[in-house]
Amino acid sequence: MKNFRTFFWAIACSAVFFAGTPTSSALSAETCFGPPMDGTWFELEISAKACAVDNDEGSVEKESIKTIAYMQITDEGAEYGYEIFSEIKLFGQVDWYRTTSGTFPFANPTQSNIFLNDQWQIETPDGTSINIDLSGLFNLKLNLGCLTGGSFSTLGASISSGENPEGLPLYGGVKIKGKPISEGKVPENMYLYRPDY
Repeated sequence: MKNFRTFFWAIACSAVFFAGTPTSSALSAETCFGPPMDGTWFELEISAKACAVDNDEGSVEKESIKTIAYMQITDEGAEYGYEIFSEIKLFGQVDWYRTTSGTFPFANPTQSNIFLNDQWQIETPDGTSINIDLSGLFNLKLNLGCLTGGSFSTLGASISSGENPEGLPLYGGVKIKGKPISEGKVPENMYLYRPDY
């Protein structure tokens, strides 16, 4: 009788163990390979409190800048490559054009925090153009190597140079926050090259 009970509990424990353990085929179906941000789009909210300086008049005017940009990230081996697209009005038509491209390193594909230090050029449909010196942080949510969510935010950012629509130089602080989005939410007409350059 004792041997029978031992045998019964051995079978029961085995059933629970194997029922709660994913098979290798289930893991392979849910596991991502390579850097998790490869091919990811981020929607970026950019806001700046700036001052427009008129050196001829000796005046300073406060300006507020708010715009949206999009960033696409790709795997470049030991680093990520990225491109920033700004909304620009050219020849009477507003479209999205690449205004910045660059790279940033990562130590391994399972990193959940990745830093980016670079300079971005951002433009707006009204003719504002700013160059931003920034330090930013990706805070990623990962599951079995797959990107399931996260955010991007600036730790510090400022306008190193820029112009408002009247051609006056701009200076000030910048805040950028972003989130990963599906490719279906990315606007159409994303162009790598501007026809006016």
